[in-house]
Amino acid sequence: SSGINAEYGWGRTDSHAERLEGARLWLGYHRCGTLEKKTDAGYQEVKCSEAQSAARYVTIEHFNQYITLCEVQVMVADTMIDVEPNEMVSNGEIHGNYTNVAIRKSASQNTIHASGEASRAVDGWTLTHW
Repeated sequence: SSGINAEYGWGRTDSHAERLEGARLWLGYHRCGTLEKKTDAGYQEVKCSEAQSAARYVTIEHFNQYITLCEVQVMVADTMIDVEPNEMVSNGEIHGNYTNVAIRKSASQNTIHASGEASRAVDGWTLTHW
């Protein structure tokens, strides 16, 4: 996809919320931002410049620390979507004129802890309290 408007990242709100702090967000080869402490809503919004937004993949990395990530959404303006996703899991997949293009896409990670498969980050469930 191209023309990514924003990336939303949900971390846990019941414990380990600090694990996302300092994690770096990349769109393709462009470093777009750094995640800060979680908000009361449990998610963070990272917006990238127009030049950075033409990417086909998102990377979230944090060195020497686990990342506890509940959900990732990659929001693209409806006018920029080549193919709309076939399946929407929740109303949160559409925000105004933007659609989450990451839903049920391929996801990977370097390590797995406590059965935390990468596919869970793009399953549409934004629950932050387990």
